[in-house]
Amino acid sequence: MEAKRPSLAWLLVLAAVGTLLVTWSPPGVAATTCEITSTPTPFYEYLPLVSNNYPRPTPEPPSGTWYRYRMTYSITLTRYDGQTKVWMPVPVHWNTQQGIQVITYDPEPFDDFIESQGNRIVFWETTLESGVPALFSERFEVSSLQAQWQIDEDSVGSYDPADPALANYLGSTEYIQTDHQEIQDAATDVVGNESNPYVKARLLFDFVVAHMNGFSPGINDALGAYRARQGECGGYSHLFIALCRAVGVPARPVTGIANLQEGEHHWAEGEVGTHVWAEFYLPNYGWVPADPIVTDLNGIDTFGVSFGNRLILSKGSDIELDHGMAWGIPWFHMPYVNGHQEEGEDLMLSVEMLDE
Repeated sequence: MEAKRPSLAWLLVLAAVGTLLVTWSPPGVAATTCEITSTPTPFYEYLPLVSNNYPRPTPEPPSGTWYRYRMTYSITLTRYDGQTKVWMPVPVHWNTQQGIQVITYDPEPFDDFIESQGNRIVFWETTLESGVPALFSERFEVSSLQAQWQIDEDSVGSYDPADPALANYLGSTEYIQTDHQEIQDAATDVVGNESNPYVKARLLFDFVVAHMNGFSPGINDALGAYRARQGECGGYSHLFIALCRAVGVPARPVTGIANLQEGEHHWAEGEVGTHVWAEFYLPNYGWVPADPIVTDLNGIDTFGVSFGNRLILSKGSDIELDHGMAWGIPWFHMPYVNGHQEEGEDLMLSVEMLDE
């Protein structure tokens, strides 16, 4: 397979696009329903910054458009009886998501904690009665950035062996089979002798978009997506992440809710656009977002694009819920109840746009 060095000129195609729209029906395990829209704003130059702190913080973009929201994220349980455990993701500060203000939890939680990768989790443990509705909710404000990175490949530095990103985001997981020979061979074929990590990521992103040819429910792992050439948003993103890791570029999944719109939205009616995308790590630049499935289904370049209508709820894999959960979960954008992702009860997201 051949891969050509990309031209930066075609990145500007995003500026001519007013609306992105992707819709699909909720599949089974770890389901997603993504409806994604965006109105791009003018690009800016994202200047390389260097920090000697460890772990290295991602530099803050110097400009862009911030959108502020007030949201209520809740689930009403009616089918559980007896002792019940509920975990819910809580937004935290990232370079494209700021101004987090948790207003209230209802009811008062048993615990509110940060797990090892920086994801915040609120936890309830209580006794429920079957048929009696029990509401668990969080209300918060958050700002989301819309912008596009402009990266000078000559300004990308070398990875520091002491940087935690190299240890934490280069390995294999259940859904990111970096060490599998097929993934290793594909990544090597695409990047060839290229050494610049930015160019590697660009080539691999373009490869995923060209290699994949459609949406397929139930395929969320890298190897499965590579072989089938189809998948859910998780399959597309995990394939890109696995390929990046295979050639030494740290990468990780990002999960949350896309296409934030005002109003009250219910999961059961296909209105809550849970989504999985990716980001990769560059020396001097930090974490850069990329969403290969949106590019594939819309013909729009979303490499290095942050959308101002997304809520980030978790980053990384093997997220630790604790409180009796002895295993990590691959992503966390929906509540877990008694150890499983809960999709059958009434999950609701209420969104209000605020002035920034």
